[in-house]
Amino acid sequence: MADQKTAGAGVGAISETRLPNGLVVIVQEDHRVPSVSMAIRYDAGERSSTSPCVVRLAEIAMQRRTRHVGEGQYEALLKRAWAATWSWQAIEDAASFNATVPSSQLALPLWLWSDQMGFFDATDERLLALSRPELREQVRASGEMSTAVRALDFANDALFPEGHPYRHAACDPAAVDAATGAAVQELHDTRMTPDHAPLAIVGDVKTSEALALGILEQEGGAAIAGLDAAVGNAGLGKALLPPQQRVLA
Repeated sequence: MADQKTAGAGVGAISETRLPNGLVVIVQEDHRVPSVSMAIRYDAGERSSTSPCVVRLAEIAMQRRTRHVGEGQYEALLKRAWAATWSWQAIEDAASFNATVPSSQLALPLWLWSDQMGFFDATDERLLALSRPELREQVRASGEMSTAVRALDFANDALFPEGHPYRHAACDPAAVDAATGAAVQELHDTRMTPDHAPLAIVGDVKTSEALALGILEQEGGAAIAGLDAAVGNAGLGKALLPPQQRVLA
């Protein structure tokens, strides 16, 4: 059932629809520019695990490979579809994926995210082995081991008592190595699910068309009928992925 909410000047009303699987889809039409920005936000932040590294490792691995999206193809597909931006983020309360694409490519990021939700295997040790170095580099580059960040950790320890969800150790290299596939998979299967993931779509899109895609409604979170439906208009061609990965079962 859709609810209409007040909109700002020059844009359409906000439509909010809860799908049968629990996913809340929020759409706001804005046809002034031929692009669409979208974000999916999981209730799976750093507080959702005993280590803040787990959710970050999950997001990196989900972008690296899922069942129907080959190694490195997440970024390659978005680039070839002329995506203006794409990013991911993990904070205390949430993990999110974001993308802005030409309006003709609306289905692509949604298909990629549906495959992440429904067809991700964190028990693949090779996948995690490839993902950990990227997380270690991010930890190093962000200065998480700096004295300033350590000081903040000490302040958090004083503010939040033992057992509080916001009290956790820093995501340091040792914690990256300690994050297991089982922990990543548990977080994914319990928190990165339709009923924990509002999806927002804003831009040059018709609400009825966005909902007609049936995003994330089918078994295991996958929704779009096949890869060709998602990327065909981008002219990506069937040669990009092996034949067995062209169409979802």
